[in-house]
Amino acid sequence: MELGTIMGTKIHVLDENLRNKIAAGEVIERPASVVKELIENSIDAGALSIIVKINEGGKKLIEVTDDGEGMSRDDAVLSVERYATSKIEAISDLKSLKTFGFRGEALSSIAAVSLLEIITKTKDKDVGIKIIIKAGTIEEKSEIGCNKGTSISVRDLFFNLPARRKYLKSTETELNRITDVISKYALIFPSISFNLFHNNKNILFSPKSSEKITNLSYLENIAYIYGKEIAKEMIPIKFENEIQIYGFISKPTISKVNRDYQAIFVNNRNIRSNLISRALEDAYGNLIPKKRHPIVILSILINPEKIDVNIHPTKKEIRFLNEDLIYQSVYDVISQKLQKSKIIPVLKTPKVRKKKLAESKSYFPKAKTLDSLVQSNQIIDKTKPRTFIPSKKTHFPSMYLIGQFHNTYIATQDDENLYLIDQHAAAERIQYEKIVKNAGKFTKSQLLLNPITFDIPQKETIFLQNSQNLEKLANFGFDIKHFGGNTFIIRSVPVVFGKILNQKVITEFLDELNIGKEEFHSHIQDLMFKTMACHSSIRAGQDLSQKRIEQLINNLKNCDDPFSCPHGRPTIISFSKSFLEKKFKRRT
Repeated sequence: MELGTIMGTKIHVLDENLRNKIAAGEVIERPASVVKELIENSIDAGALSIIVKINEGGKKLIEVTDDGEGMSRDDAVLSVERYATSKIEAISDLKSLKTFGFRGEALSSIAAVSLLEIITKTKDKDVGIKIIIKAGTIEEKSEIGCNKGTSISVRDLFFNLPARRKYLKSTETELNRITDVISKYALIFPSISFNLFHNNKNILFSPKSSEKITNLSYLENIAYIYGKEIAKEMIPIKFENEIQIYGFISKPTISKVNRDYQAIFVNNRNIRSNLISRALEDAYGNLIPKKRHPIVILSILINPEKIDVNIHPTKKEIRFLNEDLIYQSVYDVISQKLQKSKIIPVLKTPKVRKKKLAESKSYFPKAKTLDSLVQSNQIIDKTKPRTFIPSKKTHFPSMYLIGQFHNTYIATQDDENLYLIDQHAAAERIQYEKIVKNAGKFTKSQLLLNPITFDIPQKETIFLQNSQNLEKLANFGFDIKHFGGNTFIIRSVPVVFGKILNQKVITEFLDELNIGKEEFHSHIQDLMFKTMACHSSIRAGQDLSQKRIEQLINNLKNCDDPFSCPHGRPTIISFSKSFLEKKFKRRT
């Protein structure tokens, strides 16, 4: 007797409706996933113009219209069936893929979780076909007059999956993801015109161009997407061997807080690759600050038989047959370009006159404890009302000042320990607590004698020109107005910025705020305070006088939380005498 007869049958076959919903969950994660799949179908169809219209971040409507080859009536009906594709016929075809869509999942998955309408026509037909599908079921098929090409409308995404729909982010966040998808394809396909409309407003435009990524004039395409300020900081790269690598990389003078501005393409497919990202970061090394990332547009062309693009449902990731070759090629072309561009300085040992240690400007004489060196008027008045966490005993050590190391770290000591203080992290902590405790004062505006104009990428322009976002910034002392195109003008800033404000500080500041991201709205006040503190503080590499160092340490000592900066990095680390003696083999 079979086990199933004894125990009862527990295994059953899922019905088709549930199978389609599960499959849709693997391929369609959010509105940006729909846009990606539809754009790729348009590119495969030979489109030279792609227009994307969305409402409410794509949650209400996504419409993608192209001038590609279109579909016949029969093909249009088959296109929403699972595993229906025109791209492959046999398993061997997977080894030589040159198209984006090939699994036959995209349209059927979208149709399963939305109200889908397809209007399409080929050039040899007088009329086109309109098909309406609801939750995967075709409800209407009719003829319609239309232009050659295809228009697909997706309404009420996840209307039949409320649990999935409630996890969609804010309209701005979903729009940000869609803009990122379109921007990436506009970069790698300059021969295609891309237009993005949100709530009937044109927010992104990339004109059709004959330029290729191998040409220097391709910088014009970068300027359309990322703005003129970024475009002029980009340098071309070229590598032709077993694989081919073309593209542009940013000078270390410009970087971003995340990898959103790293567009990596393999055989024109936009992918994520930890391997390539690591090669990029390693090539730049210490040329850019920690936790900052270069701007990169990288096109890698490789024999399709040397990669596997079929390892991820959305095809975001691929597998390389020879990972060492990919890593080394990317690393070499970028590091060598940085060196040839004289971006990596050649260090030479300076010829200096020998002098006694006591005469060196790098050292200060050991004198008294720090408490006796600092004047009382340099100590923060603790009688003022506090809006930060309650004051507590921090056990900050009493110490002697030794000096400044590399204009970045302050060396001090007590009888048993050596201390290194990160001057920027320390100043950031001090400034952050000042801003929090005096929020009203530090968010007042200071009029700039010479207003600053600055350009930002199209994606950021979308969110910065939003009146609600500008109003939020105004609440913290910023008077920023849209000047047209991707250009903005800033007329006043919070008083905390003082005289240090310039275009670079402003663009970095706005970059770190993550306008358009969910965290900008949910943690706006703390995010503003932390970012304001960072950009109005002493920087690493800044030469400080003895008096200023002493004042910095004294102010740090009086902070409520002196041992970390607002972002969680340590402000001070210690080395015990016994630890150093062990390192120098003085003791075991």
